[in-house]
Amino acid sequence: MFFLEHGTCYDLATGGIRHAITPCTGLLTTADRYSAVNIHAGSVAEGFCVPRSAVHAALTSTFERLPPVDFEFVPLQDLTAGPAAHLFKLMRFFRDEICADQNLEISPIALTSFQEMFCLLMVQNLPHTLSDTGSRVQTIAPRQLRRALEFARAHIAMPITITDMAAAAGVSVRALQINFRRFLNVTPMAYLRQLRLDGARQDLLTAMPSATVSEIARRWGFIHQGRFSQEYRAAFGVLPKYDLGRSYEKNRRAAS
Repeated sequence: MFFLEHGTCYDLATGGIRHAITPCTGLLTTADRYSAVNIHAGSVAEGFCVPRSAVHAALTSTFERLPPVDFEFVPLQDLTAGPAAHLFKLMRFFRDEICADQNLEISPIALTSFQEMFCLLMVQNLPHTLSDTGSRVQTIAPRQLRRALEFARAHIAMPITITDMAAAAGVSVRALQINFRRFLNVTPMAYLRQLRLDGARQDLLTAMPSATVSEIARRWGFIHQGRFSQEYRAAFGVLPKYDLGRSYEKNRRAAS
């Protein structure tokens, strides 16, 4: 649970410890630790919740061990600079720009991808109980990298994650991330996104006349239409609307 303040401040207790939350300082804690709150006049607060299971999955895949029972993040987070500030901006962007007037149930790929990305950023950048232990990062064999690539290509239309790719390769998420950079000069997330752009293009080209760009984009996890158009044009040199049904129409004319 993330607690933030935009107006004055409020005090939030986690067990016997009280934390002052101001516009410069946010609090990161868990639901079972939260115990009381004292809201000051003029307070304008907001909060975000992230599933504990998703955070634990990111921890396990990054550090190759189960989190200890006393695991916790450093509670007070600096919102003026650093990773916490960037994470909150990312969460707000997802809420305000991506989720606005959208039904995420129609795009499980988008929701799954964002949740995993956010949780990995949390455990790899915010200070917590395991920060000083580091994670073992090994050089993976070419066959392991190949297994990850083959798994991604075979399941790209499904809401797979980087964790799924790492499991298919038999390595940790951190090892997969570093070795993707080392051998392919790209992140696993960027690789998945390019595969999904390719999938969206194929569907656009062969789409029936009744299909729409937004419908196909959502199917492949792209729910912000402006950003999808920009990425599509950067990748293929044309806006998606010009590819919609192009191969279908060409084949129809050839058949007639």
